[in-house]
Amino acid sequence: VTIGAALFFKERLHTRRLAAIAFGLLGVFTIIRPGLSTISDGQIAQLLATPLFAISILYTKKLTGRESLSVIVAVLSVVCTIMLLPLALVQWVTPSLNAIILLFLTALMATLGHYTMTQAIKLAPLAVLQPASFLQLLWATLLGATLFGDAIDVFVIIGGTIMVASVSYIAHREAVAGASKS
Repeated sequence: VTIGAALFFKERLHTRRLAAIAFGLLGVFTIIRPGLSTISDGQIAQLLATPLFAISILYTKKLTGRESLSVIVAVLSVVCTIMLLPLALVQWVTPSLNAIILLFLTALMATLGHYTMTQAIKLAPLAVLQPASFLQLLWATLLGATLFGDAIDVFVIIGGTIMVASVSYIAHREAVAGASKS
């Protein structure tokens, strides 16, 4: 995303932004620990999907210049639904009423998340936002531990700490840079 932002939107790649992204990636690899543990099919799928996510974010940035946030989020929701429908049909299980309520709440939270992220993409350079995207892995880990009892080991703690430090650093540096422009 950062390289695409530089190529397509002429965003400047400040050293501090690149350092924060590299540091955040170090946190991601600390958690995944390739070579020290077996990489799961889910991790491989996520890595293969990464270019698609990057294209989606870059396209969203382009659209924020001419479309409303509501239209962008609505189109994203429809496209995701269409793309995932075949896989859902293959694995279809008729949901209970309780599951339907949980699915509705999940859809509501996801839509709000997409709306706020689209607003952030509209307002900030993508290179500034990228370190914050590493926090998704941290939140997913915490939710996995809380909701599903997934174990959190020392690598997750160290990697999560690295990612939080990366995001904190870039947020602080961008605030300092913004304040000096005022």
